[in-house]
Amino acid sequence: MAYADIEIAAALHTLSPELMRAVKIKMAVNDVYGNESPARALSMLIDAAIVAAALYPLNMAKETILAELTLERPQPGYVDSDLNNSPITRTRLAEAIKAKRKKLNPAGEQ
Repeated sequence: MAYADIEIAAALHTLSPELMRAVKIKMAVNDVYGNESPARALSMLIDAAIVAAALYPLNMAKETILAELTLERPQPGYVDSDLNNSPITRTRLAEAIKAKRKKLNPAGEQ
């Protein structure tokens, strides 16, 4: 996560003058016509960038740091995968725990 944040910050400092000009024009037009807030306009631009980024292929052979970090979600050994993957199992366990607590402490005192 930190590596991704560093990459985004570095990329923001190297944005092309054309892109910065386009953003300024969009903000100026937005200011004149007042159709939407600057935050909303930038949000729409960011959404467009995210859609474009989804189409961009990542070549893991060239991305040596990403290859070392791996892009897999960590699976801690202490997590019960049945509970993690099944809402019904979690609900049943929660109900069983509530029943045991009620049985051990019928007055409901803490």
